[in-house]
Amino acid sequence: MFVPSFYHHYFKEPYSNQWDSSPFDNPLENMTKDLVENIKRLCYNFMKDTNIDNLSGEAKVMNTVKNNRIVAGVKYVLPDPICKKLGKIREKSNKVMCKHFPELYKYKGRVAKLNKDIEFPSIQKGNKKIRFGPIAYLLAYGGDLSVERIVEATKQGILPFSTNGEPYLWWVADQRCVIFLDSIHIERPIKSLLKKDMFTITVDKAFLDVIYGCRGSHEGFLWLTDDRIQSLCDLHQAGYSHSIELWLDDELVGGILGFHIGGYFHIESKFGAINNGSKYLFIVLCLRMKELGFKFCDCGLWPTDHLKRLGASVIKYDEFIALLDEAILQESPVRDWEKVFYDCNVHEISK
Repeated sequence: MFVPSFYHHYFKEPYSNQWDSSPFDNPLENMTKDLVENIKRLCYNFMKDTNIDNLSGEAKVMNTVKNNRIVAGVKYVLPDPICKKLGKIREKSNKVMCKHFPELYKYKGRVAKLNKDIEFPSIQKGNKKIRFGPIAYLLAYGGDLSVERIVEATKQGILPFSTNGEPYLWWVADQRCVIFLDSIHIERPIKSLLKKDMFTITVDKAFLDVIYGCRGSHEGFLWLTDDRIQSLCDLHQAGYSHSIELWLDDELVGGILGFHIGGYFHIESKFGAINNGSKYLFIVLCLRMKELGFKFCDCGLWPTDHLKRLGASVIKYDEFIALLDEAILQESPVRDWEKVFYDCNVHEISK
């Protein structure tokens, strides 16, 4: 067992106004002392153990992944502009963030260290004091992002999330967000779009473009590191990872990244460059998967309000693993992913 010291989920020491007045390193050099102090104060005030009920309206708790951004490995309930600022700094210069915000790089607790063997500890050995988002907790760190390890992790309901400069972190949860494909809810604006013949949907035509679209649309959520992107490309070459693209004329206006094995499909990330673009693509993909014979779609560890409005629900880990095991053993309903939408009439499948 190992005591990781890369960052901390909560702070024991109260906030202090003391500050090292030494010159900032780039890219913090353009940030004023007052701004940095304000960010530090926000970070302290919004941690898990803080009583947020007494804070101002600006500090109101928000329930969506978009507004609860994961920055530097910590879940902040922060105003979006602050999270974006922190995210950009974190991505560009880990050393600078570590120097000026050392408290953000220290977890308290023990987790298993993975070695070259492709195996994971049981989820009962995860550390529930080390949290990521509302329900996920750290199971292990280390190892690699090889195709074999990612596939094995997926089969056990384990997901890798880490940001630049961190060890590979492996997360689990007692719950899972899934959408059963006979329970899809189509909102009125999407119903209107489904009646129009204005989009083209393809699969695996612009895999890297979709990756970078997802990365660019979640500036404070930096799991798509260079290592993770390479891993996704390896998984794509091996036939596991796929991209679903939404085109308006010849312009890519939305995309979904997914992992597929047998009768199982996991939506890892999505983006939309136009209003309701990602929702439209998500709904059409789910409807098409239902038509092909898939039973459910894994939406990951975060049951956001957005997903719930589309019909997603939260199930217990044991129930999810039973569904996962059954789905993985099924023969894949798709033989050629590039042809999934060739003969698909969106208007017909949405009736």
